[in-house]
Amino acid sequence: MRTKTSTAEHDSPRGGDPRRGGLQAAHSTGDTPANGTAEAVPYEGGPSSGTDSRRGGLQPALADAASCEVAPADAQGDEVFVAFRDAGFTYDGEQFVFRNLNLTVPQGQFLCLLGGNGSGKSTLAKHINALLVPDEGETLVFGCDTRDPEATYFIRSNAGLVFQNPDDQIVASLIENDVAFGPENLGIPNPELRERVTRALAEVGLQGFEEHETNALSGGQKQRVAIAGVLAMDPAILILDEATAMLDPRGRAGLMRVVRDLHAAGMTVVMITHYMEEAAAAERVVVLDGGEVRLDGTPQEVLTRASELRELSLEVPFACRLSLELQARGVPVGTCVTDEALKEELCALRSKQ
Repeated sequence: MRTKTSTAEHDSPRGGDPRRGGLQAAHSTGDTPANGTAEAVPYEGGPSSGTDSRRGGLQPALADAASCEVAPADAQGDEVFVAFRDAGFTYDGEQFVFRNLNLTVPQGQFLCLLGGNGSGKSTLAKHINALLVPDEGETLVFGCDTRDPEATYFIRSNAGLVFQNPDDQIVASLIENDVAFGPENLGIPNPELRERVTRALAEVGLQGFEEHETNALSGGQKQRVAIAGVLAMDPAILILDEATAMLDPRGRAGLMRVVRDLHAAGMTVVMITHYMEEAAAAERVVVLDGGEVRLDGTPQEVLTRASELRELSLEVPFACRLSLELQARGVPVGTCVTDEALKEELCALRSKQ
C-alpha cells in the first residue's frame, strides 16, 4: 500500500519514474556536491528554521472540495480531527481487533499509542488514514466519514502515515523522486515542489542525497526518506507507526526533535512506539489492550503506573524506574518520566545538602 499517493489511480510501476512535472528539470546544480557524492549528515532533527509555519492546517484547496461536516469540538473547545465512535473492526469477519471503541484526537495534540503486540495500535492508525474502515460504528477524520469514498482523497491528502517498514512505501528509484511523489500527486507546482523536497530532506538530515538511489540506502536512511515523503505533503496529521524502530538511538533522538518541532508548529501527531522515553515526550498517552483503552492521560499520569503497565507487558521509562528505586531506598525524589525532570530533582536535592 502506497500511502504517500493520494489515490490508487496515481500508482506507477515499480522501477518506473513517477515524475509527471519533470522535477529533474528544476534541479539546482548546487544541490549535490561537485564530486557527485554526499556525506551523511547525523540525523539530529534538521534545521529548526526549516519547519513550515503552515504545518498542521488542512490543504486549503482540498478542504473546499471535500463534502464533509464541520469537525466537532471537544470539551475544551478544540476542533476534533479524529473521532472513533463505537467503532469496531475485524479482519476475518469473526474476531474483532477492537469493538465499541470511543477515542478522540483534537487538533494540535501530540498523542502516543502504547500497547503489546496485537493490541490494535497499527489497525487504529490505518483507520485514521482511511486505509481501513470500521465494520461497526464510525470513524470521522476532519469531520469526514472514512467509509465515504468521496472523502478518501481528502483524508489521505491531509493524514500522512509512516509505516514501520520503509520498503512498504518507497516507490521511486531516486530519493528526490520518491519524496516528490506525494506532493506531485496533490498537484503542487514545480517551484514549490522543489522547495518542499529540499525542506523535507533537510528536516530528516538527508540534504545532498537527492540523486542517490533508494535501493542503496540503509534501513535507517530508507526510514528517513519515507518520513520526508510524508512531510513533503504538508499533512495536518502525522501518523508514525513505530517509525523509529529501524533507527539507531541517535536517529531516534533526531526524529523526536523533528516531531516536537512539527508539533510546536501546530501539527497533530499520533505516534505508535515501544520506546517509553518517546512516549514521555507526548502530550497524551493512550494504552490499548485487546482493542480497548486501558489507560488514558498525560505521560505523568500514565507512565508512572508501574504495576498496571507491567500487567500489560509494558515497561516504565528509565527515569521513572530509577525514581521508584530511589524512593524505595529512602531518597526523597518525585516520580519522574523524563531524564531531564529526574536530573532537576537530583540537582535540587543535592543543592539542599
